[in-house]
Amino acid sequence: MPPHLQQLFRLAVDKSHYYRLHWYWWGEAHYRTKGGKLELTTIPAEEWKVVEEAAMKFWDEIAVTSERNARVVKILKDYIATMEAAGAPYRY
Repeated sequence: MPPHLQQLFRLAVDKSHYYRLHWYWWGEAHYRTKGGKLELTTIPAEEWKVVEEAAMKFWDEIAVTSERNARVVKILKDYIATMEAAGAPYRY
């Protein structure tokens, strides 16, 4: 491939964050299966539920401030509902 097209491809990949996304997921999968210097942690579900409930209350407060904010909050809530219905791995 000519150098100018190689550069264009690299720019497109960089701007899309495609490489970073796959590098991150590979890295996490690698440490989950083979171990390493990192320690994987998680927030317990009951604690995370408190955070999610607080976020919903906050979004409700924001939604009443304008029609535009209400539309954005609805989009966010619809997205969350879809991901919850889809379950893992989409939920995480």
